[in-house]
Amino acid sequence: MSVSLSTVKRDISRIKQRGIEVVTRGYLHNIGRGQTHKVKIIGMYLDGKTYSEIKLTARHSSGAIKRYLESFTKVLMAQSKGIYERKEISAVTGISEGLVKQYLELITESEKDKTRTENLKDLIKRNSYREGIKKTAKRYSKPLAAMMRGL
Repeated sequence: MSVSLSTVKRDISRIKQRGIEVVTRGYLHNIGRGQTHKVKIIGMYLDGKTYSEIKLTARHSSGAIKRYLESFTKVLMAQSKGIYERKEISAVTGISEGLVKQYLELITESEKDKTRTENLKDLIKRNSYREGIKKTAKRYSKPLAAMMRGL
């Protein structure tokens, strides 16, 4: 293209500011520090979009959207159980610290919006039935994070 790297970065930034998604290798393969497509898809869900609407916009399968939502819900449920440290949430959920950080930022941002707050509450309510299902939850009275720290 005969342009510098900084020119390409600047051009991509301007295109993104117009609301046009630019799919780069880093974006596609979750490389780098940018917000992942997972977070954007979860944001659409929290905004009240249906799976069909998200599929059309994000060009992801229903299965992928469901996996992203399940991953996000693990972080949300960890917080609802009093686990707030990024490392602990990562250890308990098996999700990378980087993605946990992005999900926590999304939760904080979403708590400022009425629709998103209601959808966060709904996710917690729909997933609270899982309490006590696992043997470890029945066997131990200490929270899982405390057990992991050896307390």
